[in-house]
Amino acid sequence: MHELKRAVAALIVASTAVMACACDAGVVGSTTAGDDDDGTRAATSHRRSLVVLIHGYGGDAGGMVGLERALVARGVEAERIVRFDYSGVTHERLERNAERLRDDLRARAPARIELVGHSLGGMVARTFVKTYCGEQAKRCDLGDGVRTTLGQVFTIASPNRGTGWWWLLAAPVRDQVAPGSSHLRWLNRGAQPTTWMFAATFDVVVFPWWNAHWSCASCRHHTVIFAEHNSILDSSSVQDRIAAQLAPQPR
Repeated sequence: MHELKRAVAALIVASTAVMACACDAGVVGSTTAGDDDDGTRAATSHRRSLVVLIHGYGGDAGGMVGLERALVARGVEAERIVRFDYSGVTHERLERNAERLRDDLRARAPARIELVGHSLGGMVARTFVKTYCGEQAKRCDLGDGVRTTLGQVFTIASPNRGTGWWWLLAAPVRDQVAPGSSHLRWLNRGAQPTTWMFAATFDVVVFPWWNAHWSCASCRHHTVIFAEHNSILDSSSVQDRIAAQLAPQPR
């Protein structure tokens, strides 16, 4: 049993971190389209619509570069895209990383935000919305008098109904992504923004794979056949659907 646990844990870690560049860096920040993958160049703040890409458990912002380039190729303005980096602290509570996301956005002061999260990044996005965007999930309070309009949320291979492998993740976030957890029940109550949920049928991280879907009046679902937890980011059907919602910039 212990050997099976180690083998499955290794598979999950490899799957979630395969695109990571510096998972142990412990540096929390953001990069923009055109930045170096290590995030050494700071983003420019501006009052416009931003598309925020949020990586998953064990990863870093570099893991979202491929999706970023695909969106730009499909007409999303490069200067709108930022990659939120919380590498090194992905195991911390979702509320804490949602707070980090809020702090990053406050410094940018965008007029509108669209959130795109892969894996655990989708849960960070949804936790941010639930915590800072009010009962109607339309206007987000970023602190210090800064407010922004919430557009749409996109979760890609995210455990919206938890994952059966939750116990293999590091504490404290693992308890929050257990199926039926109090955090998931809280997230799934009340008004929701328009939320696109993408699932991959060969996903071995979100188990079972259909737990990436959760039903609500404003939820939109798309399943990618033969994709796995990371390769779903390369799916043209996912890229096309996200870009269609984001380009051109909402007015």
